[in-house]
Amino acid sequence: RSIEKKPYYQNTIFVVLGDHGFGTANQLTEISLLRFHVPILFIVPGLEAGTSSRIASQLDVVPTILGLLGGSIRHQCWGRDLFSLPSDDKGFAIIKASGNEPSVAILRDRHILTFDHELGPHLYDLQMYPSPSTKLIQNSTVALSLQRQLEAYVQTSLFSLKHNTTGP
Repeated sequence: RSIEKKPYYQNTIFVVLGDHGFGTANQLTEISLLRFHVPILFIVPGLEAGTSSRIASQLDVVPTILGLLGGSIRHQCWGRDLFSLPSDDKGFAIIKASGNEPSVAILRDRHILTFDHELGPHLYDLQMYPSPSTKLIQNSTVALSLQRQLEAYVQTSLFSLKHNTTGP
């Protein structure tokens, strides 16, 4: 609390987050999901305190900070301003582990779809609270929708990186 007495406090946005969570023997899916479960804390003078369990990713940090700064700002970030989303938007995240791990995943609502070129897609019902758990489910409509969203995201990002076409 001593930071609140510093002269710069009223003009500062503090963002506290980790690079990744902790590895665990409790593997919920083909991708190490709990390694990517990282809380984020925004400390902004004048911002009403609250909590959210909305799914987000590190891609959302910069657009959220820009939104807190106010004004009309164009940026090249792929994330979204978490504080300007509709209240019923439960968020989403794409997970791609670093290195040669072949799996990718998309989290949306209460589902996670993992995809590996050798194993194919797997759809899970996801529960993070009170304790993390998943249940493999068969829902071709949800699985197909999430797989298309994941493929579109990956294809667009790879094209954009390859051809340097990010941004407005």
